[in-house]
Amino acid sequence: MPVTPEEGVPLRGLNREQGAIKGTLSRIETFTSEKTVSKDTDITELQVKLKKLEQLQTQLDKISEKYCEIETYEKFETIQQDVEQINERIEETEVGLKILLSSLKVNENRNTVLNDNGKAKI
Repeated sequence: MPVTPEEGVPLRGLNREQGAIKGTLSRIETFTSEKTVSKDTDITELQVKLKKLEQLQTQLDKISEKYCEIETYEKFETIQQDVEQINERIEETEVGLKILLSSLKVNENRNTVLNDNGKAKI
């Protein structure tokens, strides 16, 4: 069944929102794939990226619900597959960031030595 003009407007908005999510996710994926644990890696930066992924997941869930409300949209199955692929990308990126974060924490622990007073110093 074709999309009516009334449905087309919200649908375009949802498609734009989904595109924005994909763009942000791509930037985080690129960041993650290019990062290795080094002196330049910052725990806070990784935590911020993880928080952003959580926000993207929430946004994607809301968009998915809105797509479900537009029952007459003929490409619904395609959109649902696209949403599922984005979900998988978010999960994979989250795992990559958590691995980086864990590696960074391990490296920080290795670099910590005790001074004469028994207090940790880096």
